[in-house]
Amino acid sequence: MYERHFGFSEKPFNLTPDSRYLFLSSKHQEAYANLEFGVAQGSGFLLLTGEVGTGKTTLIRHFLSQVGPDVRTAVILYPALSAGELFHAILQDLGVAFAGGTLKDAVDSLARALIEAKSLGLKVVVLIDEAQSLKPHVLEQLRLLSNLETEREKLLTVVLIGQPELRDMLDQPALRQLSQRITSRSHLDPLNLEQTRSYVRHRLVVAGGTGAEISDHAVRRVYVLSGGVPRLVNLLCDRALLGAFGRGQKNVDVALVETAAAEVLPQLPPRKREGGPWLEAAGLFVLGLLLMLPFRYCRSQPQGAALPPASATATAATTPVALPAPSAASSSAMSAPSSPAQGSPSPVLDVRCGSVARARSAAIAAVEEFLGTPGFDSAQATLSFEQWRELKLPAIAPFRTALGACEAAILPLDATTTGVADATGRYEMAGARLAAQYLGTAIICFVDKDGVLSKPDRARLAWARKLLERRGLIAPGAPDTAMTAALSRVGARVGVKNPASVEGPLLAALYSLDAASKRSSGGTP
Repeated sequence: MYERHFGFSEKPFNLTPDSRYLFLSSKHQEAYANLEFGVAQGSGFLLLTGEVGTGKTTLIRHFLSQVGPDVRTAVILYPALSAGELFHAILQDLGVAFAGGTLKDAVDSLARALIEAKSLGLKVVVLIDEAQSLKPHVLEQLRLLSNLETEREKLLTVVLIGQPELRDMLDQPALRQLSQRITSRSHLDPLNLEQTRSYVRHRLVVAGGTGAEISDHAVRRVYVLSGGVPRLVNLLCDRALLGAFGRGQKNVDVALVETAAAEVLPQLPPRKREGGPWLEAAGLFVLGLLLMLPFRYCRSQPQGAALPPASATATAATTPVALPAPSAASSSAMSAPSSPAQGSPSPVLDVRCGSVARARSAAIAAVEEFLGTPGFDSAQATLSFEQWRELKLPAIAPFRTALGACEAAILPLDATTTGVADATGRYEMAGARLAAQYLGTAIICFVDKDGVLSKPDRARLAWARKLLERRGLIAPGAPDTAMTAALSRVGARVGVKNPASVEGPLLAALYSLDAASKRSSGGTP
């Protein structure tokens, strides 16, 4: 929109990673060198961490664009998978033919492919983004791959990329064997002021500008407001340039940056107050007393009483919907019987997010509580919000927020209301309002209670046949063509066309169907 006004060939501050705009700070240079050296040496595990928006994905894309023809790569972008799904995804990305089977079958196929690649003089690298979402037992399965080695080097290099909590995960005693196998650890910090200046000018010039379209004072304010996080720098600069275009200005000043911050950031950093530390401490003490009053009031009043906006407690659901075998603990956490004396908090209007960095971990914790189990199985699916509602299964999905795309757990409550959980806690939203902010993909969460993912394909199909017969969707002993057609109809509910195996979104849909059959009889998928 504003490109012609400033003489740009394209927008200089797009949020999507683009290696052409890569700006290598000293930390980025160090991390890139560690990746290059680790792959060249055939290291087993490499670790790259950094806060959300510090440029991890952009750095990885640049790395992938620079690897030579002797390197084969697999990139996993959505790691909230079971071990079987993860290995299937790795095989698929490496182009290794795999007809399906158990986890052992997948590992054996990968081992054969790695030995073949070694004989051809090829290196194999698996990069897993958002690796903090991997379950501990999946990380342990990855560790076992490091046993595939020759006398001189590993057959596979695994690069774990994630947020700072990934380092905390790897410090757990249960994962100490994996932690000891990490040969390189890199961490990306936010930019300092001088680096922010260079970063802004670099992107302006790459887009065809002069580098002076944003004044030095404006860049300084961008740095203060963003904390030097590149993604927030992009967000502020893009909106400020748009504001300058709207006002007919050729230069972005501090006032435009302040206006942009008010529009795209959740809140501005508090300004320093006069009066010294004693007055500030007294103010905090009084504020603490004021905050305690409504907290104690809420605990002594009926559940319908208003909760503080940032409360992490679950809100009451007036009409809970039955889900596949939730525990008593999760049921009481998410819903409570309604009565004339009890009301329900008014649904909020927008996904709050609170912190993009902590959104995924908060969502996972909420799903675990909802399902009543530590850990769960999941499947990435492209489906409409209404399709998700029909499943009546929890999911983790990205939504439009003031901070940009941000994940939240969505928990089915009733026909019109959805439970939401993110870094701010639990709250409710009207389904129609939430659907308008939904970005079209979801990680469907379920419990593989029958161990289907560990079965070979033939056993999975036998399990699916029994379920379809029990649901009345095919007649007992129906031909395979009838079962294939029924599986296709079930798969269509989650965007799967012509399913080749009982796994992923199709398996989630079948488990949802099985739960529905226990609640009522009849109906079609």
